[in-house]
Amino acid sequence: MKVTGDLHLMKKLNKSIILDTIREESPVSRAAISEKTGLNKATVSNLVTELIASGLVCETGPGESSGGRKPVMLLFNNRAGFAVGIDLGVNYILTVLTDLQGTIIRERRTPLREQDLTVERALDRISEAIRWAMAGVPPSPYGVIGIGIGVPGLVNSEGVILSAPNLKWHNLDIRSEIERRFQLPVTVDNEANTGALGEKAYGAFRSAKDMIYVSAGIGIGVGIIVNNNLYRGFSGFSGEMGHMTIHMDGLPCSCGNRGCWELYASEHAILTQAARYLAERSHAENPDNHLHPANPGGKKPDIEDKPGSENIPIPDHHAADPSVAAKKRSDKPFSASNVRNGDGKNGPASEQDFAPADAADLSLDTLIHLAEKGDARIIELFERVGYYLGIGVANVINTFNPELVVIGNRLSLLRPWIETSMLQCVEQRSLPYHHKRVHIEFSNLGMKSAAVGAASLAIQSFFALTKATVEEG
Repeated sequence: MKVTGDLHLMKKLNKSIILDTIREESPVSRAAISEKTGLNKATVSNLVTELIASGLVCETGPGESSGGRKPVMLLFNNRAGFAVGIDLGVNYILTVLTDLQGTIIRERRTPLREQDLTVERALDRISEAIRWAMAGVPPSPYGVIGIGIGVPGLVNSEGVILSAPNLKWHNLDIRSEIERRFQLPVTVDNEANTGALGEKAYGAFRSAKDMIYVSAGIGIGVGIIVNNNLYRGFSGFSGEMGHMTIHMDGLPCSCGNRGCWELYASEHAILTQAARYLAERSHAENPDNHLHPANPGGKKPDIEDKPGSENIPIPDHHAADPSVAAKKRSDKPFSASNVRNGDGKNGPASEQDFAPADAADLSLDTLIHLAEKGDARIIELFERVGYYLGIGVANVINTFNPELVVIGNRLSLLRPWIETSMLQCVEQRSLPYHHKRVHIEFSNLGMKSAAVGAASLAIQSFFALTKATVEEG
C-alpha cells in the first residue's frame, strides 16, 4: 500500500484513524489508541489535542489503572454536529434530527395527500420538514452537517431520481435544488437502501453481516447488506424486489409489469381490499345508501359481509411479547387455501380483491384500530397480506441465503396479525437448507429505519472529508 501525498496527507490519514478509533471504542485512553492503531504515543497525543480543539473529541474522567497513573479517557463528542434525515413516502414525510451517533433528537411524521406530490409542492414540503428539524438544533461546533433523503424509486449515483412509479416522478434532481435552498451537502438514495443502512448502523441486529431489509409500505423495496456493506448491483439499482412477479397473469403495476409482489403485500394492497369490505359493510348497515367509496357508480360491492371463518388462525396479538404469537401454530396450517377471499369464501385471493378501489379516506391506523377491536374480516385481511408477504420473503431467502431478514416500514406495525401467516408461508415455500439458519425479525426501529439511515449518509459524508486518499500500489 502506498500513501499518496506528503506529510500533511499522512497526518490527515493518522488523524482520521484516531478519530474512527475513538468513535468506535469510546471511552478509550491515548495509550489504548496507540496500542490498537500501531501509532506511536507522541503522534497519538498530538493529534488527539487537535481533535479536542476541533470539538469532535473531549476528555472525561480517569479510567482504570493497569499499574501506573490512571489514564484520562477520551470520548467522541456525538453532539458536535447534527444531521437531518428524511424518509419521503408516498403518503407521508418522516423527518428526524440526529446527533453524529444516530441518536434521534427530534422526529416528526407529516401526512401527504396526492396533491402534495407534484414536484414543486413536494420540494416545498421537504423544505418545510428540513426547516422544522433545523429549528431544534442545539448549540454545537458544527451545527447541521448535512441532509440525507430516502425516496421510493431508482436513484443514480448523482442523486437524480430516475424513476419513482408510485410518486409518478421521472428524471428529477431534488438533490441540487435542496442544496441550493439550504447551502448544505445533500445525499439522496433509495429508501430501502437507507433503511438497510439504518438497520445496520443502529438496529437491534446490527451484528449481522448478511442482511436483507424489507421495506413494506405503500410499495415494497429491499435493501441488501452483503458482508457488512450495502450491495447496489452493477448499475446501482439493486433491491427492486417489490416488482418481482408473484402472480403470472396478475394485476397491472405502475412499473409496467403485472403481478408484482407489492400489489399483494403492501399498505396499498391492504387499503384497496379494506375499502371494498368497509363499503360493503356500510351498505349492509345503510341499505338505502347506494353510493359507496369503492363503487362510485353505485354498484353493490362484490364481497359479502360474513362472519370470520373458524379455520383462520388468529395470532394472540394481546400477548405482551408479540414474538410469542409467531411461535404458535394452529392445528390447520395457515395457507392461501384456507384464507377467506374477498367473496367471503375459502380459497386464494382473487384478482378482483386487489383491483383498485377508492381508499383515499382510509388509513392503516384506522384498520389497526378495527383489528384491535376484534374485527374478524380486517384481521383476516391482515393475515392474508401477511401470507403474500411471506411468498416474497421466501423468494428472498431462496435467492440470497441471508443470515437475517428484517421487516420494516409501515407493515411492521401489523406484526401481531401478520407474523404467524408470514412465517408459516416462509416455512412452506423456502428451501429447507436456506430456511434452517435464517432469522426473520421485525425492525425495532419500526418506521424510522429509512430516516435514520438517510441521516447516517449525511454523517458518513461529513466524516469522509476528514479521511485521506489512499492509493493501492
